[in-house]
Amino acid sequence: MLTRIEDAARLHALTKQLLDEHKALARIQARKPTTPAAGTRQSVDLTFQAVVVRRAEAALHAACVDAGIADLRAPEYYEPQSLRLSGFHEHRFVPAQPRALDAALRSRKQEGGEHG
Repeated sequence: MLTRIEDAARLHALTKQLLDEHKALARIQARKPTTPAAGTRQSVDLTFQAVVVRRAEAALHAACVDAGIADLRAPEYYEPQSLRLSGFHEHRFVPAQPRALDAALRSRKQEGGEHG
């Protein structure tokens, strides 16, 4: 189990990473495409960077739950996600999962078994 200092350091690093990814997204948005191909590239880059931001947000949320400053979200939030970047590219990822997720899912299954 991580100590409070290790949790705080993890939160700091993940917050910095999320801010960096948001800045990268803003830089991509600020580009002015001069050709249709450049516009298409920008669109794909924006979509991919949005996926990167989404993953960073999920990692930060998991760290916040682990540190005890956020609540678990619905179990569906932690299931694998798939995002289509273009007609040919699909990106699949599993959001970061907090340490407490397994215990919460086990208790929900037990509660469901007792009532069923």
